[in-house]
Amino acid sequence: MTEERPRFARQFAIVKGRTRPTIDLPLDTLLTAVKGTAWSDLSADQLDIFKRCSSPLSIAELSAHLGVHLGIARVLVSDLLEMGALTMQAGIDNDEGPDLQTLEQVFNDLSNFTIA
Repeated sequence: MTEERPRFARQFAIVKGRTRPTIDLPLDTLLTAVKGTAWSDLSADQLDIFKRCSSPLSIAELSAHLGVHLGIARVLVSDLLEMGALTMQAGIDNDEGPDLQTLEQVFNDLSNFTIA
């Protein structure tokens, strides 16, 4: 859905006040739409997510694209996973990412960066 979601309460109305997904979904979980899913079974918000996941997309990216709180995105995605409309793939294992020292150095470099 491309409409702007200006109110926080509206977002929780989308998921009927639910705040927790039924499936554990880390932010870097990659989601992909399942071909052959019956679109008529999806709400407008679910259909928007389904279309955006035509190529792999993380929950964090999806939340940003939709303009919704991460908790809302997780609940909507968990519903779609239970329906079989999406598949998920675990993101990068924490052991495979950069170490804390490297991340701190990047942060410091970016903090000191100025545009001339």
